[in-house]
Amino acid sequence: MKKIIAVIITVAMLAAVLPVFAAVEAGQKASPAHVRLEGYAAADKEGSTYSEWIGFFDDDVTVLDHYDYMISTYAGAYYDGYVYGFIYGYDASSTLHTEFYRVSMRDHGVEFIEGASANGEFVFAMAYNYADGNMYALCNENNPYIATVDLETGALTRVVTISQSDPVSLGLQCMTIDGDGNFYGLSFAAVSSKLVSININTGVCTQLADTGLDTFYAQSMAYDRVNDRIYWAHADNNSRSNNGLYIIDVNNGYELTHLGAIGDNGSDIEVTALYVVEDYVAPAETHTLTINYVDTAGTVLEAPYVGEYEEGETYSVASPSIREYETEMTLVEGVMGTEDVTINVVYTPITDEPVYHALTIGYVFEDGSAAATDYTANFAEGEAYSVESPAIEGYTASVPVVEGVMGTEDVVVTVTYTRNGPAVSLLGDVNCDGKVDMSDISALSAYLLGVGQVTEQGLVNADASLNGAVDSSDLSAIFALV
Repeated sequence: MKKIIAVIITVAMLAAVLPVFAAVEAGQKASPAHVRLEGYAAADKEGSTYSEWIGFFDDDVTVLDHYDYMISTYAGAYYDGYVYGFIYGYDASSTLHTEFYRVSMRDHGVEFIEGASANGEFVFAMAYNYADGNMYALCNENNPYIATVDLETGALTRVVTISQSDPVSLGLQCMTIDGDGNFYGLSFAAVSSKLVSININTGVCTQLADTGLDTFYAQSMAYDRVNDRIYWAHADNNSRSNNGLYIIDVNNGYELTHLGAIGDNGSDIEVTALYVVEDYVAPAETHTLTINYVDTAGTVLEAPYVGEYEEGETYSVASPSIREYETEMTLVEGVMGTEDVTINVVYTPITDEPVYHALTIGYVFEDGSAAATDYTANFAEGEAYSVESPAIEGYTASVPVVEGVMGTEDVVVTVTYTRNGPAVSLLGDVNCDGKVDMSDISALSAYLLGVGQVTEQGLVNADASLNGAVDSSDLSAIFALV
């Protein structure tokens, strides 16, 4: 790239600088209006803020909100709750990426739209035209043209080629559009950039003002429709006294007002994809709700509850059950105010003797015979219980875990074990010939002596004693069936 320094993924490229001429001090006409602006921190000549989205107000550009990291982008514009744009940068394997993205203003999450891309084209400025309802992009710095952008697919459709004659013989650096559909741009200049109007029908640029500032690095502009002004994120190789955010007053001879270098902690950030957030809503303040669970002496009985709530948000937290204690504050609820809230839920010992009831669990096979030793235990009324059913090889329990809360009576539960695999087709029919006779006793005897084979179905049928195993007891049981 010849005119704009590409922001590459590596820190070394992000920090690169080129020599330029000194900028001219701008006029002081317009004043900040507490306008919310956001953009992409492409580089930071004095600090370490780059490759992330940032936000700030025009009346204090040194106070930043920091959002998500993203691969480098020059072009992005706001519309209807989202910022749309194209990335432009190389990954570790030197592959160029020009994918289409959008950023949600709800959570500043970056979403790449599958299959959408500029197909290698360098898109270095974007702006939404509220007059005709289209997103526009400024593409290809060497042979610049303006295209519309399909916000669903990212497809670029050429509208007009920029006429590269004075005052933009070296091309444009950025673009914005006012509420009436008028296009503005800044020319590339190593000494003094020209603010121009762009004829969207012919591509001809007409000088409106000489800014006195160079545009050797990446620049970005955004139009504030509410206050009828242009914001310009300017970057060059000079000191913080020239770099930063400018207001271009379109109603006062295009006078410039310098609002200061963008960045906190002494940073000097080069901002691309600048946009005005017209419907900005400041995030609500959050405060901490802490609930302590203690006895009358202040001894902690349970780990405290800690939660974050926005001012005005309703909270409702059920108090935990603690064995041998009770509390009248079974539910903590309210609305978060402007400060942290700490509440103590006090528990007192239960003075009455607890009433216990028996929990009995029987484990049986499908025929009702015992599968395992019964489980019996006592639980107090209101006490929770959870008993895992024993594992029996080859069988599945009807209730893997018996659980509940003890009521006012004894509880009896039966867990039935079902054999895994095929069902019994005919009890005692070891050779699966459809009848039970002495041949089945012979087949099972040979199997038990290890000199014969029995099919899986035959083994299921062979358990005539119904003890869950195939053994010598089944010989007697089958003989009784013959």
